Amino acid sequence: MTAEMKPDAPVAARIDLAGQAAPNDVLPSRESTFGSAFGESIAMRSIFGILARIAPSEETVLLEGETGTGKDVLGRAIHFVSPRSKGPFVVVDCAGISPAVIESELFGHERGAFAGAVASRRGVFENAERGTLFLDEVGELASDVQPELLRALESREFRRVGGGKTLRADVRVVAATRRDLKRDVERGKFRRDLYLRLAGGLVVVPPLRARREDIPGLVRLFLQQSSDGDPSAGPLTMSEEAISALAAHDWPGNVRELRTVVERAIYLARVGAESEVKLITLPASGGPTSEMNSFQPGRSYRDTRARFESEFERRYVKWLLGRHNGNISAAAREAQMDRKYLYDLAKKHGMRGREDESSES
Repeated sequence: MTAEMKPDAPVAARIDLAGQAAPNDVLPSRESTFGSAFGESIAMRSIFGILARIAPSEETVLLEGETGTGKDVLGRAIHFVSPRSKGPFVVVDCAGISPAVIESELFGHERGAFAGAVASRRGVFENAERGTLFLDEVGELASDVQPELLRALESREFRRVGGGKTLRADVRVVAATRRDLKRDVERGKFRRDLYLRLAGGLVVVPPLRARREDIPGLVRLFLQQSSDGDPSAGPLTMSEEAISALAAHDWPGNVRELRTVVERAIYLARVGAESEVKLITLPASGGPTSEMNSFQPGRSYRDTRARFESEFERRYVKWLLGRHNGNISAAAREAQMDRKYLYDLAKKHGMRGREDESSES
């Protein structure tokens, strides 16, 4: 059983700052935004308040929360309000890279360091110099690479794989994970010293169902962004009844899922030349869409089951590949399925994936 974030997280965000003021000493922000992140709830404004304090520092930040809660958006916001804002913002998905090449991805390698290393290559620590390195899904980092990352964070120095020269790591690290790393530490699945180093500023982002009061504002923000992106199309509205239906939904995929549903409804409204956005289908909590739950009269059992299985395949493969940026090998490992079979499923449903991850090295 994985140590992912508990589904029933409390409404209030947990915030820990090593060596700084206690969380209760930091008042919630008066603003409902922090960078591109939005939230009118006390939970989110508490996060904005604490991030406004630590973003200008060099403190390492760890963002914990379920998938889709906006950890990547907060990571970018931290970068753009920091003194490093003019430097690069580099993202690396620790879950989507093979354990065999993750060290090279982080620190680079020299020519001949391993089979296939035909030329020297810079890693993300070098590419993010004078900027911010966002380590997404850091909880999935291979155990043998964790000491190397700890060393780079503590000494701000590293070496390329196969190299003897010590390089300076002028980088601020912001990490994110859907896992409860403290629990992983207690179970011996993650290094305690690395966790303590990463969690200099620990922020737990609550799921959307724990801050439903943010949903109407998020919906209106998505509508506004759509109009800003296409001024000639005119502004769009959504009825209060539709917004209330959205606010009542559990949203297991959090803000990302909400945005996807609203953007699909916006697209259909634009195509139909309508000024009001109407919800066509609302995802069922924790399961297939309501459209999937409907049965059609006159259709045989075999055809009905085939339709459901095909839709399940399509949605699952899309979700799985999305988690790993199209990396077939990494996705197959997580799903515990044959890589070739997953490749064939993706091809069947018109999706593109990278079949061989070794080409990335």
